[in-house]
Amino acid sequence: AQLHRPIHGIDVELPLGVTLTVNRWSKHLDLIIRMRPQAGGQDGHCGNHNGDALDDTVDLIKGRMELRVAKTDLLFPKPSAFGRDAEPKVRELSVCAPNVRAKAEAQCTKSLGSKAIGQVLEACIFDRCFGGEGFEA
Repeated sequence: AQLHRPIHGIDVELPLGVTLTVNRWSKHLDLIIRMRPQAGGQDGHCGNHNGDALDDTVDLIKGRMELRVAKTDLLFPKPSAFGRDAEPKVRELSVCAPNVRAKAEAQCTKSLGSKAIGQVLEACIFDRCFGGEGFEA
C-alpha cells in the first residue's frame, strides 16, 4: 500500500522452512513470518492456518490462546533501560476512536483498492488507528 515509499528490507531463511521478511519503514518495522503448518495445528496473531478465515477474528483468536508470551519464553526478559514502561499497551480495534477508525477505514480502502478485504484491511485500519499517518503497511 506504500508503493511510493522505498522499502528497506531483508529476507532471512531459517531451519525447518521458516522464512522472515523484515521491512524497515520511516517509523516502524514490519515482520512477516512464513512457515509450514505444524503437526497438531498452530495459532497466532494472524490465525490458525487452517484455510478458514472466518475463525481468525481477533475475538476468536483471543478465545483460543493466551496473547502474551510466557515469561520463560521471553527473548528479552529484562525491560529496556531506555523504555518508558515494561508492559506494552493492549490495543484492539474496539478501542479505536470511532472518528479515527472511520477515517482510517476510508484511507485504507482507498490506498489498498481491490486488496482492501479481510485481514489486510483490518491490519491497515489498526496501523492507522494506533500508529497514525505513515504507519500503515
